[in-house]
Amino acid sequence: MAKKLIFGIFVFVAITAAGIAIFSFAVPSEEVARGDAIRIIADAVCLKIDPPLQAFPEEQRYVVLANGLASKGIMNFLNTDPVAMMTIGDMQEVFNAVTAGQMLEYEPEREWCSVELPAIFAKGADQTIAFSDFRKVVDCLPACDFDTAETYIAPTPPGYVPPGPDSTPEEPATEI
Repeated sequence: MAKKLIFGIFVFVAITAAGIAIFSFAVPSEEVARGDAIRIIADAVCLKIDPPLQAFPEEQRYVVLANGLASKGIMNFLNTDPVAMMTIGDMQEVFNAVTAGQMLEYEPEREWCSVELPAIFAKGADQTIAFSDFRKVVDCLPACDFDTAETYIAPTPPGYVPPGPDSTPEEPATEI
C-alpha cells in the first residue's frame, strides 16, 4: 500500500513539474521591429560597410544599414521607421530580392525550407511576422562568404579618422 502511495505521489510530482516547465519556458511569438531585423539581415547577406558601422552615431546606423542593403537590392528598409514591425510581406520581399525571386534547391539539412517558406508567406503579407518565422526565412537565405562580399562605401561620418597602417614611427637619427 505504501509503495503505491509513494509511486502515486511521485507520478503526480513528475507530471506537475513537467507541466510547469513546459508553460514557464514557453515564449510567446514576438514580433520583429525593423531596427532589429535590419541588423540580422545585414549579417545574413554579408553586408560589409566602410567606414565600420560603429563609426556612426547610433541614430544614423539604421539609415546606413538601409542604404547598404539597398545597394544589394533590398529596398524595403529605405525611408522606414526602425521601430515599425516587420510584416510577412516585408520578409517575402527580402527573400525575393536575395534569391532573385526563385525558390532554391536546399542541401539535405535545410530541405525544410521548401515546405516552411511557402507556409509562412501564405499567412498574409500585411500580417506582422513572428520572430520564429522571421528566423526561419533568414535561415533559408543562401549562404554567403563574408570574406568575398562586396563592401558598401558609406559617407564618412564627421570626425571619423580611418585607422592608419600598423607601423612604428621612426625615431629621429642620433648619429650622422
